[in-house]
Amino acid sequence: MFNKIINNRKLKLIYIIYSIIFWSVSRIPRKKVVGIAGRFGARYGSSIRKRWKAVMERRYQEYRCPYCGKIGRLERISVGIWRCPRCGAVWAGGAYTPTTEVGASIIVTGVASEK
Repeated sequence: MFNKIINNRKLKLIYIIYSIIFWSVSRIPRKKVVGIAGRFGARYGSSIRKRWKAVMERRYQEYRCPYCGKIGRLERISVGIWRCPRCGAVWAGGAYTPTTEVGASIIVTGVASEK
């Protein structure tokens, strides 16, 4: 049927090239973005890897130092103890974030009660 419709050699060549490109592009496997959890490969299950990825992304994102106001990466000395590399301030925060929601609400409540 193809030969009956297209007798021109150039059109046949264009059709063949187009079909090769189309089929090769459409069959490329799509890769998922695994980010920091890519080190685990196919181990430990997808749900655990996704949760771990979310926690680690929160841990390593940039935060504002509550003392000097610098926005950047803060150092976690140990679980819940954070340090600002610029001013050297050390404080207690969350396990994976420098401040927690409860701690922020206590600070706001404490400031409001002092006034």
